[in-house]
Amino acid sequence: MEKKIKIKIPGDELRAIDLGSNTARIADLTMSPEYSYDDIVMYNENNEVTMLIKKVTNSGNIKYPFVLSGSQGEATRIIKHFEQMDGVKCEAMVPGFILLAYPVGIPESVIISHAKKYSEDLELELSEGEEPV
Repeated sequence: MEKKIKIKIPGDELRAIDLGSNTARIADLTMSPEYSYDDIVMYNENNEVTMLIKKVTNSGNIKYPFVLSGSQGEATRIIKHFEQMDGVKCEAMVPGFILLAYPVGIPESVIISHAKKYSEDLELELSEGEEPV
């Protein structure tokens, strides 16, 4: 059975799955450019992350125009569009804002192209440092 723990990164506390020997797999999507969903990290006795062991995904976010009525349906459609891609995970945070995690093997250009197939109105911020598009 998986042991779930809370770990701390600068500015945030995340759910993780304890892997033993002070290592864990991050179970939350994040806004952190350094740590992302499914990454494997080492933590100390205070559950503070001390080292990234394996980078599995990059993080980012999707901003979209919304109106008060129907915005949840739009978020669901956007999430389904992105999660068609292998290894991509999304989570709606508030209307107009979705967290994104995508495998390190997928180039940012592929994520950007996929966004444009959905709508030119989507704005992406990706953790590898590209400007919003």
